[in-house]
Amino acid sequence: MLLLDRATAAPTPSELQITWYSERAAGRWTIAFTMRGSVVLAPISLAIAAAVLIDRFMHRRRWHAEAQAAIDLHGVNHLVKPVFLPEARVQDGKVFPLALGPAVPSSATLADRRQFVHNHRGLLLRLLHSHGSVLLRGWGAANAADFAELADSISIPMSDMRCSAGPRTDVASHRAAVVFTANEAPPSERIPFHHEMAQCDSPPSVVCFFCERGATTGGATPIVQSHHAARFLRERHPAVAEKLATLGVRYVRVMPEQTDPSSALGKSWRICVAPTADAAERKLDADGATYKWLTHPDGSRMLHVVTKPVPALLVEERTGREVFFTAAESTFNRVADEEDDGTARATSGAGAERVCPTKALIYGDGAPLDGATREALREVAAFMERERVAFRWEPGDALLIDNATVMHSRDNFSGPRRILASLVGRLDKSPQLREASKPKRALEVKLKLSPSTTMADLRVS
Repeated sequence: MLLLDRATAAPTPSELQITWYSERAAGRWTIAFTMRGSVVLAPISLAIAAAVLIDRFMHRRRWHAEAQAAIDLHGVNHLVKPVFLPEARVQDGKVFPLALGPAVPSSATLADRRQFVHNHRGLLLRLLHSHGSVLLRGWGAANAADFAELADSISIPMSDMRCSAGPRTDVASHRAAVVFTANEAPPSERIPFHHEMAQCDSPPSVVCFFCERGATTGGATPIVQSHHAARFLRERHPAVAEKLATLGVRYVRVMPEQTDPSSALGKSWRICVAPTADAAERKLDADGATYKWLTHPDGSRMLHVVTKPVPALLVEERTGREVFFTAAESTFNRVADEEDDGTARATSGAGAERVCPTKALIYGDGAPLDGATREALREVAAFMERERVAFRWEPGDALLIDNATVMHSRDNFSGPRRILASLVGRLDKSPQLREASKPKRALEVKLKLSPSTTMADLRVS
């Protein structure tokens, strides 16, 4: 939006204020030009304003042409139409994300959207793989049950989620589909960019996010093309990239015995690994992980796990592009995160009553990350923040993300927020990152917690 206003203080013909508001990422940033003095400057100011308007106009034209071409190609323009998303970008010749809405919004229903997904699931998946992310918007508000039916319409078996770190609570299901709370770290914290369950042997192929209620401020789910991050790392820090590609990485986690819903990493080892200590040790031995038991001051047993080496840079089979396929440990929120080696025992300032899970990233040969690698990862994190696309959630939104090619994160927020999720499909990492030929169906182990928009206020059971 472009505003041309007289200067607020004693405006005269020689004073012109030009302000360009641009919605980028999750917040609003402003570029303001204030021309005072000679009236000769006014034409210059108007020329700048015209250039900005032309740029916005051309961006929208290019966006519309690319989005409409994607729909026309598959002959479904009588069912859906492009939805203009100001924050969307045209990258590699494709709109990112591709936003679709009903062809006739005034009469659209949730049943229409579900039917479209069910009847054209092949098309939807092709668009998803082509654009990296697809946003379905404009069919009206929805609840968890509606989203469960929508997830089931995609007709891809559910993922085994035991390996994921974040506590999740099932809130609805429909046939094979399960919808649960998204990883709800405390609202004051960001969740860094990551591929979902990148530390696991079989990550999901599609991440589905659903909005019941957006936050008052913040709370966006930014996305970024992972191959851009990989290319930046290769070009900016070739030695670090080669070392990561050669050695891979190991993920270090300290897991509590009882699930801590207030932590983004708080899922119990009894759920992540196995229900008993003996079974957990057998499972970790079979997985090639190393581990040790820690004792929390309250007497509970914490499990310190170092995974086997896993790739950090992978070639995605469909596109032939290298992606930065890592979990959230590869990008940092705070300096303290960079110093954590994952070996510290969980502690608390008030009688050590709370479980405090930790995480870390080390090289595949077991060596800690050196200074050059940490600096490279900081630069990659900053690059992704510049390249990210983030939009404000609207009730009823369904965002599908190709987990093989796109990373996502979460901004901090204030006010009630209810974002749900469903993970479907399965990826194989060897020899290249690709869709598993025969996805396995597995049900999530249910947590005995009530659904909550913010899990920070729930106490450890």
